[in-house]
Amino acid sequence: MLSLAGILSRPEIHYMDAAAYLDGFVLLTSDRKLEYVSAEADSLSEYRLESSDMPVCVDVIDGVTAVSYRDRIVAVVDGQELTVPMEDGLSLVDVDARGESCYAITEKSQIIRFDMNFTPFVFDFNAEYSDYYGEVRLTAVAVSDDAVCVCGVLVSDGTPVAFVSTHGNVWSRRELEYSINGSSYVLENEPLCATYSASRDAFVLGCREGILFVLPKCSHCNYPEFTRSGDVYGVAFNGDSYIAVGEKIY
Repeated sequence: MLSLAGILSRPEIHYMDAAAYLDGFVLLTSDRKLEYVSAEADSLSEYRLESSDMPVCVDVIDGVTAVSYRDRIVAVVDGQELTVPMEDGLSLVDVDARGESCYAITEKSQIIRFDMNFTPFVFDFNAEYSDYYGEVRLTAVAVSDDAVCVCGVLVSDGTPVAFVSTHGNVWSRRELEYSINGSSYVLENEPLCATYSASRDAFVLGCREGILFVLPKCSHCNYPEFTRSGDVYGVAFNGDSYIAVGEKIY
C-alpha cells in the first residue's frame, strides 16, 4: 500500500502494490494501471483503470481483481468495473482479504471488517487501545486463515508496531524483536505494507529500506530479509514465489 501523499512527494515510485493472481501476480502502478505478470515477473497483460483518482491498493477477492480507492472498492471483471462505495467518513488506506474474511484500514487508523455483503463494521483502534499502547498510525492490514495483523508506527516517536487478532475485536501487540548471530535487535524500519504467506505460515511486513520482516506464529522467531534496494510498498506471495515492489520490482 502506498499513500497518495507518498505518490505526490515521491513521483519516481512506480509500483504501489501487488497481489497474488492465478499462477502469478497483479501489480498496481502509479500511472493507474494493473500489470499482470508471471511468477517470474514476466509481463502478461495490462489494464488501465477508468478513474483519474489515485488508487491505494490492489487485492484479489474470490478470484476477482479489486482496486481500492479512498472512498470505494472497484472490482474489475472482464474489462468492466463494478463499484462498491464506502460509507461517508471511511477513507481507505489498505484492504486485504482471504477466504470469507476481508479487512481494511482507514486514514484515521480505524479497522474495518466487512461481511459477505461488504457491510462495514468499524473498530476504532486508538479509542480502544491508546491508553495501553499509545496512539498509533496504522498503515497496512494482512489476513490469514485464522488471524489478522495490522501494522504502522507510534505517533509519538515513529516506532514500528504490529498487532494481531483472531476476530478483529481483541488485539495483542506483537513484539518486533529478532536475533542475528546471537545478538538481539528490534525492527526500526517503518512498515509500509503487509501480507500473509501460506507457504511460510507467517505474516510479512514490507518496510522502508528494502526490509521484509517475517512474523511466524512463534513470537520469538521473527527474522528480516533484505530485497536489493528501496522501500517496499507492496509484497505478495503465491506458493513459494513472492514479489516485492516499490520504485521497481525487487
